Amino acid sequence: MTDRKKVIRFSFLLLLGFLYGGFSQLNAQITMGARGAALNNATTALSDYQWAIFSNAALLPEDFNSSSFYAVRFYNLEAFTHLAAVTTYQLPWGTAGAGFHTVGDDLYRETHAVLSYRYQYSRFYGAVTASYSHFAFGGTYGSHGAVGINLAVAAKITSDLTVGGNVVNINRPAIGENEEELPRSLSIGASYRVSDRVLILGDAVKDVRYPLGVRGGLEITLIEGVFVRAGGGIEPETVSFGSGFYLSDWEIDIAMERHEFLGWSPGINVSYRW
Repeated sequence: MTDRKKVIRFSFLLLLGFLYGGFSQLNAQITMGARGAALNNATTALSDYQWAIFSNAALLPEDFNSSSFYAVRFYNLEAFTHLAAVTTYQLPWGTAGAGFHTVGDDLYRETHAVLSYRYQYSRFYGAVTASYSHFAFGGTYGSHGAVGINLAVAAKITSDLTVGGNVVNINRPAIGENEEELPRSLSIGASYRVSDRVLILGDAVKDVRYPLGVRGGLEITLIEGVFVRAGGGIEPETVSFGSGFYLSDWEIDIAMERHEFLGWSPGINVSYRW
């Protein structure tokens, strides 16, 4: 690829990122996992979710260990192919979680490594997450990194109703010589189990630089181990759907999310409980 084409491509990707949040550092709350994507990422109050380390670590799984791998291509652009992995482990005094997420190519690459600890007291849950974010630019632009701290809480009000909240980058981390702050956000959410087969979820997310975003999701159990999901949101306007197939200790989730301007983003994850 010629230098001119590389510059054009890099400029185009950056423009998409700033306009629509294509790069995850432009959105404070990074959400991963195909189940969550199918629910339009309304996961702040989703219990026992392996990918909760990226949305609300207070609701990491509390009864099992797990490892999960996820891939999603945003807007069918190769440079926006996200790869991620998480693992959770039960401790005598709580749950530990670790995750990894990367996106980009030789022109720009963004990588996040996260560690979480979740503690439960009665019906209340709390978690702290430390994340290291690294941004590498092609050519002579160099790279920068910073450590952010996220705080999360949740409560199971009843056996059917759960509420949660998550604050991202509460310590206001910054990168570069100009000390550019990384994005910060607050999300609150609720989930309600209407019946053994129906779960509804809703989130409100406020990034300090953008309007309030609202997301909603619906999960229906068709038969044991087979799920269908759908969701929608505003700011940005998106719709999503997907399904899940659970067999013994294995789980496969698939999702499709559509941005009102940029189109479809397919994703898939495979999880194993151990």
